[in-house]
Amino acid sequence: MSADPGRLRVVVDAGTYAVAPERCTGVGLRALELAEVFAERFDVLLLSGDVADAHDRGLRVPEPPAPGTWTDVVADADVVVFFDSPVRDRLEAALDGRPRVVSETTPPIEHLQYRSVAGAADPVAAYAPERGVFQLQVDRSDHFVCRSRVERATLAAALVSRGRVEPGDIPRSPELAHLLSLVPVGYAPSSAASAAAGRARRLADFVWTGGLWPFYDPESLVRAVRRCHDIGHPVTAAFLHAVPHEDTREVLGRIRGLVAELDLGEAVLLVDRPLPPGERDAALRGAAAAVCVGRPGVENDTCVRLRIRDTRLHGIPLLVDPYGATADEVARDGCGVVLPSTDPRVIADALVEAVARPLPRRAPDGRFDYAQTTKEFQQWMLRSA
Repeated sequence: MSADPGRLRVVVDAGTYAVAPERCTGVGLRALELAEVFAERFDVLLLSGDVADAHDRGLRVPEPPAPGTWTDVVADADVVVFFDSPVRDRLEAALDGRPRVVSETTPPIEHLQYRSVAGAADPVAAYAPERGVFQLQVDRSDHFVCRSRVERATLAAALVSRGRVEPGDIPRSPELAHLLSLVPVGYAPSSAASAAAGRARRLADFVWTGGLWPFYDPESLVRAVRRCHDIGHPVTAAFLHAVPHEDTREVLGRIRGLVAELDLGEAVLLVDRPLPPGERDAALRGAAAAVCVGRPGVENDTCVRLRIRDTRLHGIPLLVDPYGATADEVARDGCGVVLPSTDPRVIADALVEAVARPLPRRAPDGRFDYAQTTKEFQQWMLRSA
């Protein structure tokens, strides 16, 4: 950490999430962008399994010391920010050290559907570490960052269930602001500048911009593309994150099989290599819309999907299922279309409409700029450290 005594020493620990540009999505991208914003005011280190690669590609925060020292680094910081599924050794080192510990986390519901848990010889044992580290975060973190109002509500319920909320807390703040900071899914100012200067390239008419987790329904998009072709509208679609992963390999296999079965050929593209940021952003800007279709369930009810960042940053309209929190935010923000159902015929009608009458695009308006939305949380860090 920097020796500057006048600046707060903050570690942003991305755990095992990637932060190197061509692999950086979801939580890793959020950690990277938050670190860049915090670095305008504090001495910041970003920790991640591939942080060295990220520095090779121009990461804007100082390079951390050797990984073998990271438990000491987090233990000696002023503030450490962790995310979902933190590295437990580093979390424990921070909790037992001097820093104030912040967790951006949600109940690990999605993990119950992962192949690595549901398909394990002993699913209960496979799930136990994930549940345990979440409980440790809830029990001992000093503060929490929430990505949406619904996630703040579920985390507040978890805090009550673990004895972290007392009768004096609500009179102090009805929103529990001394425990919970709301920082909606957004972007760093540098990303907004890059987006404004970026070019567009039509990789496909429609793009699926995030992972292919078991609680999603990408097959319905594939079937919708087939229906479009059948009624005289040869639209195309691309899955931008089709690099195999232990918990998505089965879904990818089903998609490939369905594309072959429906004889869609190159009309549905599965991008199975990491895309450089410029190439990915160009595909987003060149598409008619992004599509994300999920299945009914408590995971989709209780979390806003991180891929909504693409819509808020690039203005690309989002066609989304009606199941849960992401649909609620799209409807409230007016940044896309909430489909009445995930029937492939309904999706196909929406695809045809989006090509025939392009949906409006919005330039970033600052509402989701992390430099603005983290101001209260940064004040908490200054007061508490």
